[in-house]
Amino acid sequence: MPRMELPCEPVIAAPVRARLGAVPEPLRIPTTDELAQLVGERLFGKPTVQNNFRGELVETIVALALGDEWLHCAADWAGWDFQSAQGLRLQVRQSAAKQTWISTKAMRPSYSIKAAAGYWEGPLWHARPGRQTDIYVFAWHPLTTEDADHRDIGQWRFWVVAERDLPPKQKSISLKTLERKFGSGVSFHELARAVTTAAATLRT
Repeated sequence: MPRMELPCEPVIAAPVRARLGAVPEPLRIPTTDELAQLVGERLFGKPTVQNNFRGELVETIVALALGDEWLHCAADWAGWDFQSAQGLRLQVRQSAAKQTWISTKAMRPSYSIKAAAGYWEGPLWHARPGRQTDIYVFAWHPLTTEDADHRDIGQWRFWVVAERDLPPKQKSISLKTLERKFGSGVSFHELARAVTTAAATLRT
């Protein structure tokens, strides 16, 4: 059976190992802060962030833009990512042109807007069929060049769309449709204002 060439590498990169110092016997146990830093550098230390971790990165970017007006509540199986003091719910969806894997197929980015049967509140299940959010933030990272860096906030574009402006039974929406219906999106610096504007329309 032919051997597969996987992108393997040491878990602890040389620069990080140098900061920890020589590791004598018995093996030194890192502090909690050191361990958190090691994990952070392994998951987010490269320009291209893996799909299943990129969502955490983008939620943090959105949180920085929104400030204290919205609370982040995407723990565990929460039905939405942010909630305002007025009780409005906001969900973040993200996609990127450059992936950690190589594909020969053209990228056709789309975002889930599928309805759910309900939502979890801690250990309690609430049956509430439909979409569980009032506002969506669709984030897109378009670059595929060598300088593409998912951690560079300025490289992202955002579309802020009220849930009521989306087709009620549609399960997904493409980037192409977002651009056609809602324009070219906004930058990080424009994101908070776009969310405030969307929220204001829901209170009228």
